[in-house]
Amino acid sequence: MLGSVDWRFGSLLMGSLPGILFGSYLSARVAELALRIVLAVTLTTTGGKLVFEQIQNHLSTLLASHTH
Repeated sequence: MLGSVDWRFGSLLMGSLPGILFGSYLSARVAELALRIVLAVTLTTTGGKLVFEQIQNHLSTLLASHTH
């Protein structure tokens, strides 16, 4: 419905604000190379997890279709 507010997103925002503030504080005080490495590791790990989940879901779908 237009004009309605989903308050679950408000709690998500409230939970992310401390991380935003802490990240802003650290980014000004940590070496650029360290930030780049942490970001690369985080993105690689997250991407790998998503790829693994997709492969796992696809394989379980294939196995379920072959058993029927």
